[in-house]
Amino acid sequence: MCNTQLWMTQEIIRDWEKVEKKVFPPRAKEAQPTERSTPPAKPTFGAEPIEYGLHGDGHTDGDILRVLPAIERVAVGDVIQAARLPMLDFTTGGWIGGMQEAHRTVLRLANTRRRLFPVPGR
Repeated sequence: MCNTQLWMTQEIIRDWEKVEKKVFPPRAKEAQPTERSTPPAKPTFGAEPIEYGLHGDGHTDGDILRVLPAIERVAVGDVIQAARLPMLDFTTGGWIGGMQEAHRTVLRLANTRRRLFPVPGR
């Protein structure tokens, strides 16, 4: 289940990440989604169709991937991160089995022409 919209309206407290707890305040109303779409919706980017799906409960329960078939690109979100492993955020539904399945999904989508785009390194 994708709870991205829910988590954007909540204060998230991660007291396990570092020595000090980390608090993520709710997003401003202007930054919150105004529409909800679930497969099989047919979004577009300009005139190009976008395919998308949920990773399930990967590093959170809101992991989404987008495939742009016309240009052979896959935006994998932060299930794959440059130079580090994604953090399993159990407070927002993440778990190791879901992360493994998300990685298998991404690998099935990759080929010699199709490029994967993770979140840039931080």
